[in-house]
Amino acid sequence: MADTDEEIEALENFPEDDQEYNPEITYEENTQKYYDPETHTSKPFRVRDGTVPINILEFEYPFSISNSDPDTLIFASGNLIHFLNVTTKKIWFLRGSTGGGIGHITKNPKFDHIAIAENGIDPPITIYNWPSMEIVMCLFGGTKERYSHIKYSPDGLLLASQGGSPDYFTTIWDWQESKILLQCKSHSQNVYNLIFSAFIPGNLISCGTGHIKFWKMAETFTGLKLKGGLGRFGKTEISDIVGIYQMPDKKVVSSCEWGNMLLWDGDLIKFEVSKKNKLSCHTGPIVQFEYMNAELVSIGMDGVVRIWFYETIDQANPPEEDPFIEIQPIYEFHITEDESKGLKGNAMLMSILRQEPDDPENTFWYAQDGNGGLWIIDINTSTIPEVPQKIFTCHAGAISDMGIAQWGPFVATLGIDGCLHIYNYVEKKLILTHNFHDIGKQIIWLPCKVDATGSALICAFGSGIIRVIIAAVLIANEHNNIKDKFTRLVQVLKPHSQSINVMSVNPSCSLLVTGSDDSTIFVFNICTTTMYPTLVPIGYIKMPSGISCMTWKPEDELTVLIGCVKGDWAEILLPDSPQLYVENSYELIHCKPAIFKFHSVKSSIRREIIKYDIEKKKQAKIAQKREKMEKLKVANPGIEIDEEAFLMDSQEDPALPEIYIPETPNKVLIIQYTNQETVWLSLAGFDAGYMYEYPVPEKDQIIGPEPIKCTMICDADDIEIRSCLSYKHGKYLFLGMEHGEIRVCRINPEDHTDLSDYWILPMHDNYNGYISKMLLNYDHTMLFTCGHDGNLFSYIINDDTADDTTEIDIPQPSAPMRSLDDLHDIEDIEEPEYPTLEDVIVKTEHDRVATLAKEKKARTLEMLHELIRDYSTILDRNRSLLKSQQIPRENFELDPRITADLNEQLKIEMNLVHKKEAFQVEKSELGLKKLMDHFIEPITCVPFAVSRIMKPDTMVCTIREQKLDNTFDETYTDVVNCLASCKKLVIKTEEKFAMEEIEEQETQRVKGEESILMNINLTAMQHKLGVQINHMLQKYKTRKAKLDERQKEWNLISKKRLDPNINHPDDVAAIKLAEQMIGVYNLKDSPQLYMQDEVKNLTMTKYKQYLDCRKQLHYLRENFNTKLKEIRAKKQALCSKVLNLINTLKRIHTEIPQKNIKTLPDLPIIDNDIEFPEENLQFEKYTSISEQAKEAKYQRESIFIDEVSDPIDEEYEVLLLESKIRRTDEESSLLSILNIAEKKMQTNSLIPSKLSRELYSYDHTETTWEHEMKYSRMLHKLYDQDCILRYIDNSYKEFDKQMDKLEQERLDIVAESVYMELYLLTLHQEFIILKDYEAKETLLRKNVDEKLVEQSIVKQKIQVTSNKIERKKKDINRLQETIKDITSEYITSIKENKFQDFLRKIYKKKFKLPKETDESETSSTTMSETSSEEGDVGSIDSKDIGYVYFDENTCPVGCDKELYDMAFFMRNKRYEYEHEIKEDQKSIEKLCKEIEVDAKKQKVIADLLKMDVDKLEKFMLEKQKKLNDIDVTIIFNFQQLQHFINSYTVSSIKESIIFDKTKLSNLHVRVGELQQETFDLYAKQKSNRIHLHRMKIDCKHMNNEIKRLKDEIKEEMTKKFGQKISLTTMYETVLQRMIYNVKIDLTEMMKLYEEQMKCIREKYREEQATLGKLIQDNTEKLSFLTILEEEQLTLRKILKQVPMSEEDMLQGELQYKADIIKLETILASQKKQKELFLSDIKNLSMKSGALPPICHKADYQKNLKEYEHDSKINEFAIDIVNSDTYEITTPSLNLEESNLTSLVHYVLSRVIESLLKTEETEQLKQDMFENIVSSFTNINTMEEAQASIKQVINCIETSIPVNERHTLEIMREAIKESLYDIIQRKINLDENISQLIDSDKK
Repeated sequence: MADTDEEIEALENFPEDDQEYNPEITYEENTQKYYDPETHTSKPFRVRDGTVPINILEFEYPFSISNSDPDTLIFASGNLIHFLNVTTKKIWFLRGSTGGGIGHITKNPKFDHIAIAENGIDPPITIYNWPSMEIVMCLFGGTKERYSHIKYSPDGLLLASQGGSPDYFTTIWDWQESKILLQCKSHSQNVYNLIFSAFIPGNLISCGTGHIKFWKMAETFTGLKLKGGLGRFGKTEISDIVGIYQMPDKKVVSSCEWGNMLLWDGDLIKFEVSKKNKLSCHTGPIVQFEYMNAELVSIGMDGVVRIWFYETIDQANPPEEDPFIEIQPIYEFHITEDESKGLKGNAMLMSILRQEPDDPENTFWYAQDGNGGLWIIDINTSTIPEVPQKIFTCHAGAISDMGIAQWGPFVATLGIDGCLHIYNYVEKKLILTHNFHDIGKQIIWLPCKVDATGSALICAFGSGIIRVIIAAVLIANEHNNIKDKFTRLVQVLKPHSQSINVMSVNPSCSLLVTGSDDSTIFVFNICTTTMYPTLVPIGYIKMPSGISCMTWKPEDELTVLIGCVKGDWAEILLPDSPQLYVENSYELIHCKPAIFKFHSVKSSIRREIIKYDIEKKKQAKIAQKREKMEKLKVANPGIEIDEEAFLMDSQEDPALPEIYIPETPNKVLIIQYTNQETVWLSLAGFDAGYMYEYPVPEKDQIIGPEPIKCTMICDADDIEIRSCLSYKHGKYLFLGMEHGEIRVCRINPEDHTDLSDYWILPMHDNYNGYISKMLLNYDHTMLFTCGHDGNLFSYIINDDTADDTTEIDIPQPSAPMRSLDDLHDIEDIEEPEYPTLEDVIVKTEHDRVATLAKEKKARTLEMLHELIRDYSTILDRNRSLLKSQQIPRENFELDPRITADLNEQLKIEMNLVHKKEAFQVEKSELGLKKLMDHFIEPITCVPFAVSRIMKPDTMVCTIREQKLDNTFDETYTDVVNCLASCKKLVIKTEEKFAMEEIEEQETQRVKGEESILMNINLTAMQHKLGVQINHMLQKYKTRKAKLDERQKEWNLISKKRLDPNINHPDDVAAIKLAEQMIGVYNLKDSPQLYMQDEVKNLTMTKYKQYLDCRKQLHYLRENFNTKLKEIRAKKQALCSKVLNLINTLKRIHTEIPQKNIKTLPDLPIIDNDIEFPEENLQFEKYTSISEQAKEAKYQRESIFIDEVSDPIDEEYEVLLLESKIRRTDEESSLLSILNIAEKKMQTNSLIPSKLSRELYSYDHTETTWEHEMKYSRMLHKLYDQDCILRYIDNSYKEFDKQMDKLEQERLDIVAESVYMELYLLTLHQEFIILKDYEAKETLLRKNVDEKLVEQSIVKQKIQVTSNKIERKKKDINRLQETIKDITSEYITSIKENKFQDFLRKIYKKKFKLPKETDESETSSTTMSETSSEEGDVGSIDSKDIGYVYFDENTCPVGCDKELYDMAFFMRNKRYEYEHEIKEDQKSIEKLCKEIEVDAKKQKVIADLLKMDVDKLEKFMLEKQKKLNDIDVTIIFNFQQLQHFINSYTVSSIKESIIFDKTKLSNLHVRVGELQQETFDLYAKQKSNRIHLHRMKIDCKHMNNEIKRLKDEIKEEMTKKFGQKISLTTMYETVLQRMIYNVKIDLTEMMKLYEEQMKCIREKYREEQATLGKLIQDNTEKLSFLTILEEEQLTLRKILKQVPMSEEDMLQGELQYKADIIKLETILASQKKQKELFLSDIKNLSMKSGALPPICHKADYQKNLKEYEHDSKINEFAIDIVNSDTYEITTPSLNLEESNLTSLVHYVLSRVIESLLKTEETEQLKQDMFENIVSSFTNINTMEEAQASIKQVINCIETSIPVNERHTLEIMREAIKESLYDIIQRKINLDENISQLIDSDKK
């Protein structure tokens, strides 16, 4: 089909440098495959043989990002690709190829290519050449339905595409070869973004809903593979990700929902990035990242572009437990039109594109605004950037509605973003915009007959508000500036509480009707005024559900047809003016809508269609079979065919689908009247795709829920119709479809339901672009459509057919456009909870009623108060009467029931009030708890102040102090324990090696000690050695122990020898103390500061200091507050005491003269709000009026009693009572009180009142005694007055002194607190720094300590090895000396022998090491010996013996045998010593090698130690610098400051060192002391030198003495032994000889002992054999005894048994026979059943039913009964045999009981069936069986059986009908007889069974 000429022209004319594109030239130059643009452009579709013109709608213009070149932007809307020239503002377009919409657009970074991915069925990716727009390549197979993203690789050679639902395929294309390289499923949810890595080839990243995935193209042995790894969020909350970017170091930066950045390393989150103070990087999600010049650019939906230093992010290393870093951006760019609105006025950035990607100097970018528009922004960090410019404006989101001006080329649109746009569709431009802070829903442009200027618009919104605005359209069209304000808000109403969905004006424009989700329609009268039209509310009408659509009745302007959300529809006749009855509510109660309910029939229609298709197929099949049958008859004449059987269909009909009715009825989308007096309905959801027809409602007409006719929309029976428009009076029907298509149907004049002639044009987005509204322009030549995808399209209608109707009347404005200066914006409604019109009128009426009720309540209360006052007056008067004359309280009550009833009502009302206020009470309690927890609980006490008594204006306040944390004590204890444990854990590795050395020395000592005693158990043989040997051994041990002890002492003395290179410990301690007292040698900021010896665990120590300071500060303040509390309590007690004293003074003043009365002291003032504020935090208990009255009454009585019960002393009664009584009598107003007082005084007085009056009456004169007593009493009272006043005054002064002291203490504490808080801050800062450095410092210290330990170990090892070498050398020397001694001894012994040369040669023959034989020989070794004189001949020529042949194996003749043997013995001994020497030398060589290795190792360790120490020192200096940066506050005294510039300023002390003057003076004094100490040390050194000289002389004398003693010892040994010998060796030699003799004696004794033991063993074996025989004999006897015992027990049991009688034996035999008969009967029955089963099996195997036997009917019934009877008997018999408990199957029960119960139930069931024969039989049998089970279960005797039978018979008798009572006696006897027989048999059977069991046991 051909497209329109203008579209083809638009496709073929794309400007390039103001030149036209020539397709022929391009085709010649392009040698690739040619794609015809005609076939790759979607076109309208018309049904076959359709009559709708193919060009009926000609697309004209879209009113709604990839950039192809710096001046051209490409973006998509619906099925169109738009090309916008930013410079010329010219826009042109290209249609997609599928008509399914555009998925994504991207540009090749290296080629001038544009890739457009479309949506639809198997959508293509089309690659165009820019600017020629020639198709380069089409790619198919990337996804099934839609693309969500495409992206080129950085080199432009690969293209990656991301598919959407349902497959979500990720595809890598070689687009030049048009083939897929790799393809796999990306994820199971939406994927938003897919990019190639800009730095790592072959890497891709995709992200979307709750996921991010890392891809890698890898070569494997099977080929190229795409491997994907899903990112793991770990501790971070799972988030949707939009923006991603891979950095050069392979890390990936991504966005998250809360606006922060996530840094991914591999597939894990390394950390999260935010701004300082945990603020998000952006207030909205980040949608894009860019990387420029080592700076990371983030673009957020909050309209802000931020630039970050990536190096700062990359080098961060937060802890693993808190992977979070905080940094600040270096630049920010806000994209906004109105900076005064802040972030709220920012654009919603969706993406940005560089204007010139190849020019890095160009800093301009294009930005897509999610709020509707395109921007040019300048991201320039080197100079001041330019202000962002908005180059394109459109709606942000869906367009809800539009309106057409009936007088000019203007169209108005209203979107869900609240923006109102007015376009001039002739000039194709946007002329006016206005933004409402609401969700736009509906708009109506009022015609000129309502508004003469044609500038009034009515807008409805989602908040339920209607706004009337005046728009200066013509002025805006002339100004051509959309930023200017050309609108005025003239009226605002809120008729609905929820969103307004529908708004319509009747044809005469007199009524406006709105429909809302609140299930109401509201009617307004449109009033025309001179200024602008206004809306007058008429009222609202309730509907069954929310309103979805409406239309007006053609012939009745007051009747409206309503469609609802839940499938309801109604017709309503509306009033045309406000109604008089609408006063208290706007509800139009007289307007009753005719409401109807839609019933879903779509499922039924489809079922009928399927049923019809099945029937049609069956008929076709039957026709084929019938034709075949006729052919058979023709071919086989005479054949008989069963026609019915032949035509029968063997296949079953397919199951029909079930009828489906939606649970919630679907929404009515369109409702309108037809020309055939019917109503059309179009619904959403399941019922979409049909036009449902109902009759027009008439009065008293009943319309059913099902439609009378249903019309299916051809090829769209499941697609919703969202909008409908009739053209040319019903000639065409324009339908706006759900998937953005425009369907034009030609109406069949003969059948208005025939919509088969249609034409379709896809325009809006297929997935989110349903057409919400279609309108014609004012002259009906153009069509406008607006969609949910935010697009507004215009079309030219090409229909040249004649129109029979009159020409369209185009009204013109009858008044000039009014000036906006005359109009002012009224106040808009911004509050979401603003009341509706109904709420306002209802509230007004409610307020009026409430005011009246309040006034009436006030009058009633006033009346009640008057009655209460009168009643109280009466009560007071009654109370003032005498007790005998008072009226009882009960008489004031008219009726006590009234009071009780009122109390009960009050109680009920109070309970109701408590329930109503329970929530508020709990809420208030929670609020109070929160306030208390926040303000009161954290502090130790509520702040208060105590004022002085003498100066109440001055006071002392508490110090605010917070409580310590609950965990403070625990934390403090943990810190102290940690420090203590660190001090205890001192590892001394040297001790280990020292112990090893000592153990080795001890081993060597033990090895040489008493070697002569080896292999001898001295403990066991000590008593056998004899007295001489024991004595010698004891002397040897004593000497050895003495020598060892002396050696130990020498070792200790050598260890105590002082090292001249080490100072004395006391000196070291003194130097350390001096360093602490004087100060370190270098300042802490000195580069020569040595920090390695700093205290370990400094962090924990500093933390303890911090805790100590915090604790000290807390208790400092808390102690002061405690003292103030005590003084407050003291003041309170003093106030009470003073009050009592003042009362005492008042009583005193009544007895002393007026002139002596002194002024009463002032009572201390206590302000509870200041001094006791905690009382204000306590709840005041509510007291009802009645309780208050009772309390007042009680107080009055208590006061009265107190007054009359004052204690009066005896003296007062006698002296002053008369005048008191007289004064009291004169007070008539207190008559009642006086009477009571007299009565009380009569009771309490010590002197009778009567006698006192008589005395007064007889004697009125005052006696002398009385006068003296009164005077004395007055003096006493005056003294008491002075004492009391003096005490009060002293107390006041003492209290104020304490207050002054506390005030001074408070000042000191405050000053100390400030200093301690500053110190606390310093400690905290130091602790934080130490905490930050602790981990690394611990690691460095650990390395140093490890190296020190290793160094110490190596040193110790070298020392130990050296000691071993020294010991080995000593051993060698000792062995060499021993060899010399042996040689000398042997040579001496043979000196006089004539064979000495022979013997000497034998002795001196050298020892040769063993030599291994060859491999062919045995593995044994041989030892060869050669003479030291190998050069001599093997003979000896001696003067004494002559020539002798040397053969050591033969003793020469004449040679002494003992000397010959001794030569070998001494030589072997020498060999042993020489072998030991060689072994020791080898050990020495080995140890020397170890020392060399250890020395090298020590050197390496020393180098490493030096490096670690240098690192530690460097780190410690760095840490110290950080600590030095902390500002510390120090308090100076003026005496510390010396360098004053003038009287007020001090010179700079920045570089000064702070010293206290006194301490500095002490230091100077200390210098003199140190000089004196130096002189003293010199003198001491001189005296020590003299002493040392004397000691050297003494040592020299001692050495001479030692030498002399040694010479004497040697001389004595020579005299006694002939030479110098070792006594220890002598002892060992003697002991060896003695022990040798003992060993010989032991050998002889062992032989004797062995002979004796041999005899003893033989005797033992004989005795053991004898014992075995005896045990065997006894065992046999015991077994025989056991057998006899068992036989005896068996015989006793036999004797106890009773012999069985013959009668019992006979009875048992009969029972056995009866059982055999039963078993035979059962066997026969089972055989019969077996035969029946076999016959049934045979018949079933032959697949034919068994024929019944031929017999008479009566015989058949008889046989059947017999068979049933036998079967029951068999079943019963089987049950008896097989089990103890039986299962009886009755007609209705399956129960398990005993046989007796079953038999009884069987008999009684037959009786009941024969008697009743009704439906009650089964129930009666069931009830009877329960009675039988309970009655016959445990029957053992006939008496029990008779009682049970009687009970059952009575039960049956009650159930027998009256007409059957004559058979009662017969039935009773029959039942008794049968049951007695059964029970008797059962009892006998049980007895027999028990006997059999007993016999079996016996």
